[in-house]
Amino acid sequence: NVYRDTRKENESEMEVAGIADVYKIFSSAGESSVQDLIGAVGDSVTFPISVPVSGNIIYNSNTVGQVLNKQSDTELSEKFVNRLQWVSQSGFFTLSDLRTDDSGLYTVESTKEQKGKQDYQLEVY
Repeated sequence: NVYRDTRKENESEMEVAGIADVYKIFSSAGESSVQDLIGAVGDSVTFPISVPVSGNIIYNSNTVGQVLNKQSDTELSEKFVNRLQWVSQSGFFTLSDLRTDDSGLYTVESTKEQKGKQDYQLEVY
């Protein structure tokens, strides 16, 4: 008899598809909303979306840091020289020695592998 019970295989496929759909829903929901970040003058803030391979960080419509194939350039803007870092182990951008004029809209985008985009409103007090 050639009959084979494929229910288990189909259930696994449906489970994986379901997880992927949930991930897409959360990803797209995250893209449309702005997350608030708050920091104190002199402290650091880490933008909580990972850029593991390639992507960028944008401040007020200007690219201020980028990662291309795990190589970073965080000195694209005089304002952030020696204060913006990309940590290769985590993929996170961190801005240190915060100043009040760092407040504003930031966008972090991962363009390879774990693709994603998130807007952040940073308020430094």
